[in-house]
Amino acid sequence: MAPVSLITEHKAGKQQQQWKVVSGELVSTSAPANQQASGIRQLFVSAFLPVGYPDSVTPDYTGFISWNTVQAISSYVRGVLSSHAVFKGVGVGSQAATALGAVFQFFVRDILGMAGGIIFAYAAGGNFDSNAKQWRLFADVMNDMAMALDLASPLIPGGFMIMASLGSVARAMVGMAAGATHAALTQHFATAGSNAADISAKADSRERATVIIGSLLGMAVTQRMAENVAAAWLFFAVLTWVHVWANIRALRCLVLSSVNEPRLKLLLQHYQDKEKVLTPLQVSGLESLLVPPLAAAWQAVTSSQQHAPIAFGAQLSAALRRAAAAAEAAAGRVGRGTCPAGQQGLLLQQALQQQKAAADRQYLLLLTGKKQLAVEVVLHEAAGQQVQLRAYLHALQLATALHQAGSSGDTQQLLQRSEQWAVGSLPPFLAALQQHGWELDKLFLPRPEWTAEW
Repeated sequence: MAPVSLITEHKAGKQQQQWKVVSGELVSTSAPANQQASGIRQLFVSAFLPVGYPDSVTPDYTGFISWNTVQAISSYVRGVLSSHAVFKGVGVGSQAATALGAVFQFFVRDILGMAGGIIFAYAAGGNFDSNAKQWRLFADVMNDMAMALDLASPLIPGGFMIMASLGSVARAMVGMAAGATHAALTQHFATAGSNAADISAKADSRERATVIIGSLLGMAVTQRMAENVAAAWLFFAVLTWVHVWANIRALRCLVLSSVNEPRLKLLLQHYQDKEKVLTPLQVSGLESLLVPPLAAAWQAVTSSQQHAPIAFGAQLSAALRRAAAAAEAAAGRVGRGTCPAGQQGLLLQQALQQQKAAADRQYLLLLTGKKQLAVEVVLHEAAGQQVQLRAYLHALQLATALHQAGSSGDTQQLLQRSEQWAVGSLPPFLAALQQHGWELDKLFLPRPEWTAEW
């Protein structure tokens, strides 16, 4: 009797085997497989990877978790070595040490660490979602610093508490930044929409496995090198280099299609220079991995800033006063102390006329600053995310033109050209961004502190 049907079986969305019906019996048409090896592989996948892998996660998931496992193991190996140093510092093994003294030192260290974590969360809490890659690397580098301080703490007579406390503060920052960015990256990987919890659970399982492996390796290393300070530091330095290198490789694997300030600057600069739009994959290999405060400091030191300062979400009344003062300085009236009567109102009228030229604009751009011009963006109370995106790009284009023109540039002419760019070139640029895979609804810009109605 000829086959009457073909049956294909899938597990978690992935084809497993095929059968055909011959003379009333099911006959497998799949190639014979090593059942033992297949069972071990399936057990590994079920324990450490999300259900439906790889179809249930983004394409960059595999590369990221591979390099992340390397950096995690190197971190836990060094963690045992640094923990040995801490216990040695509190006097474990010394007849002069007391349990109460050790408890007190740990208590002070932990209290300072908690206080440092609270201050860090207050200072940086709003940037974790928008710069997840950068804060993730920051967390791991701070973890390296914390372990280095722990390892060095028993080597400095009388300085154990200071070193251990600084290490505790650094470790608190690590926990805060790593925990916040973990949530953001989990949402990025969750293509199925409802599997974020499963991805997070499997990440926790992998973390526990790396803790076991790293701790066992760390114990073996510590037994051999604990009393050899030079060898311990050399081994620590090598693994620290591996840790940082693996972290960078992992973060370069991440392809984020959301838009934030650094990516918009990179995209607009490339578009204006080469008239091409970069894809999320291309940007992942080009964007800086420094957190915003360090990136700003580096640009200030190296004078590599490519645009004039931008104040996003400025207070209208204060911005008008600064714009009037800037206009007075530009006209050569510096030193009179006050702005000429009506100057602020005239500037507001001009800005509103420009805003009315585009009915859906809902933002104003004002030039401020006497020595160095800056662009201040005043947002309407009703301005939504897409309006804010256009406002920021418009301000960025104007700020770039001001930087390129220098002090000799004609500001009125630059303003007119910027208006023309906002009307003629900005809409095609936004359309090109969407065509190249950028999700403009996932927008991470500075939260405007001020808005206004007019």
